[in-house]
Amino acid sequence: MTKSRIENLSDGTFAIILTLLVIELLVPDKIATNTEAELIRTLSEFGPLLIGYAISFAVIIMFWITHGVFFGTLVKTVNRPLALINALFLGFLALIPFSAHMLGRYMDFPIAAQVYGINVLILGLLVVALFEYALYAKEVKTNHNDARTVALVRARIYLTPAITFFGLLMTTISIPAALFFFAFPIVFNSTPGLMTKLEEYSGVHLGDK
Repeated sequence: MTKSRIENLSDGTFAIILTLLVIELLVPDKIATNTEAELIRTLSEFGPLLIGYAISFAVIIMFWITHGVFFGTLVKTVNRPLALINALFLGFLALIPFSAHMLGRYMDFPIAAQVYGINVLILGLLVVALFEYALYAKEVKTNHNDARTVALVRARIYLTPAITFFGLLMTTISIPAALFFFAFPIVFNSTPGLMTKLEEYSGVHLGDK
């Protein structure tokens, strides 16, 4: 098993999933929409679907970037267990179009948000599993990283499942609040230098003993 095979399979899977995500946004049937007013009303009903699409697109891209950094920068060699963890990750990633469409179509129902949140939570935990296994498995060779770099990466990847879990708790109280928690890791992880700024503000430096 080579690293390039895993990367090629993963990139192809990400591309297919992004395509499936947008395919769910079907154009309204002309037979069912006879007037412009009806078309406007129908398009307004697409709002929740578009919200689900936007969040899910960003979630997938966030995982794609994380996955690329992991295999492109950290990992030098792979073994079968790491490949299997990655396959499990791709399997749950492939469920995102389903859970995103359910979220968009039934956004008023907590169970729809819970299904979506559980999907993202499992993905976040599998990213953690990939990272931790690669660090400690003797068969997997990684690039030498200092304690601070490892701590920074660990802080970012643990954030997604932690915040998503809080989002799941919020689904029975407020769906908009739950969606905020689902989207927060995307904003956090895509903001350059945010971890450094938080360290400066708190006075706590990751990686220090």
